[in-house]
Amino acid sequence: MPLRHRMPYRYSQAGFTLIELLVAITVLGLLMALLFANIQTATKSWLSTKARFSDADDIRHIQTFLRMQLSQAYPKFISGDATTSHIDFDGQEEALVFLAPMPEASGGAGLAYIKIAAQRDAENLKLIMTIRPELAWDEISSSAPIILASGLKSIRFSFYGGTAQQAPEWTGQWAGKPELPKLVRLSLQFDEEAKTSWPDFVAAPKIAVDAGCVYDPLTNFCQGR
Repeated sequence: MPLRHRMPYRYSQAGFTLIELLVAITVLGLLMALLFANIQTATKSWLSTKARFSDADDIRHIQTFLRMQLSQAYPKFISGDATTSHIDFDGQEEALVFLAPMPEASGGAGLAYIKIAAQRDAENLKLIMTIRPELAWDEISSSAPIILASGLKSIRFSFYGGTAQQAPEWTGQWAGKPELPKLVRLSLQFDEEAKTSWPDFVAAPKIAVDAGCVYDPLTNFCQGR
């Protein structure tokens, strides 16, 4: 029998040419670049949102603290003659000084003068707070300034109250008065770059009478200690 001639098998091997490989790498690179850009954008958006929430939380905590302190403002009566007797409370458009319980973070014992005021430097307007124990000698004994808010455009305190002869109204000053204001309002306006806001803030002092006063039935106010 004749031997069958065996033909060698041909194996067809599929593969990529160099051009196809370069095209695939280029497309993959473009897709990775787009994906990275989307991730970067999403990350920036998340960080921005987180920062806004953080700022909002900070503002809410600051307002809660200020509202608590102002609600406990103590109406210490400073005696003098008929024209100078007044409550120890000094409210101006950009500064407020009042007597209140010492914050717990500062020791929480006795009363303290709390000053909330505007502070300007070359490029920034800040809202700061200093705390001085009531029995301290002078301003030197005040705490280091605590920054409550920065990047501000304007700071404005206003006070609501009246007298027996005058109907209650909002005013930009409350000093040398025989009683505390009924309401205290603090309005802050941030720079546009700050991208944050200060919700309406109003606090109501709740203590009406100095425990150490001598009551005068003719004026319905204290005569002093």
